[in-house]
Amino acid sequence: MNAFDIKLNKIIAPEALRDLYLSAPLANRPTTDLSLLKKMLEHANLVISCWKDSQLIGVCRAFSDFSYVTYVSDLAIHADYQNKGIGRSLLDHTKKESGLGVKIVLLSAPSANSYYEKLNFISHPRAWVHENKENFSC
Repeated sequence: MNAFDIKLNKIIAPEALRDLYLSAPLANRPTTDLSLLKKMLEHANLVISCWKDSQLIGVCRAFSDFSYVTYVSDLAIHADYQNKGIGRSLLDHTKKESGLGVKIVLLSAPSANSYYEKLNFISHPRAWVHENKENFSC
């Protein structure tokens, strides 16, 4: 991967993230709302990105407490650069930055299940998702 640069918490323009999401393609991302993409980048506390010259070609956007768990919310690789080890490298950097013994947790698109299995992730049957589109009470 000597032709690519991996960066920790480098500032990413929302337009670059949008273009990456559209190329990946990463489903269900708000690619038409740049202000929301900007917030997504600003509030993630662990962002590992991959660059070829000045082009964003990969990103792993995560939230970590750096002691128990890191939640990966996005792993996206530009379509032209898939199957070159970039995703694995981004996840390796995420694991390293998270700390030894910290669990890495993510939700996978069905089409990516075999990918994560190859990287020794373990399938977990107890994931729950709630889309906050209405008032929610417990």
